[in-house]
Amino acid sequence: MDDEIKYYESYGYTHEEAVNQAKADRASNNLIIALFRLLFICFRLFLLLLPSIFSGYLIVRWLRGPLKQTETWEYFGWMCGTVYLLECIVFFLKGWQIALRQRSNRIWIAIFTVCILYCLAIPVILFQFLIADEIRRSHGSHLSPVQILSWIGSLILGWLIYRRYNLTKDEAPKFVWWAFKIGRSL
Repeated sequence: MDDEIKYYESYGYTHEEAVNQAKADRASNNLIIALFRLLFICFRLFLLLLPSIFSGYLIVRWLRGPLKQTETWEYFGWMCGTVYLLECIVFFLKGWQIALRQRSNRIWIAIFTVCILYCLAIPVILFQFLIADEIRRSHGSHLSPVQILSWIGSLILGWLIYRRYNLTKDEAPKFVWWAFKIGRSL
């Protein structure tokens, strides 16, 4: 901070003004860092909840008839509630498949497959539709680098989302713990 004070003093600031300006600069930097952290957390949360957000959007869109008179915030509330319900269902199925696997019941494979399709296939396909299909493939039989990178990116996204759910581990986040425990007790 001494360097900042000397810098401002070299431009004709008094010592008190230089100290105040250095504090203001530091506060500005901390605010910008906090805003970028918040933005990164929101973006990360969006990517990790992508299957639930996409599925929730489709469900709320399908229910658009009864929700036609709703306002934007009510629609947003319905969307958030649907996303939470879908998260609870996935963790319920996760708990159930873990319980079935521990009892050597082969039905766990079908439940695990449904969870894999939800957690891995939906994000990969959605990413492909949003990114790769927007940049159309040129005519010819070769693959463009954009298509290859979009597949790699979508597989990485799917893998990150799959890691969030940890379908083989006996754990769940606090906000859906109750649904996981109900599934685990079956």
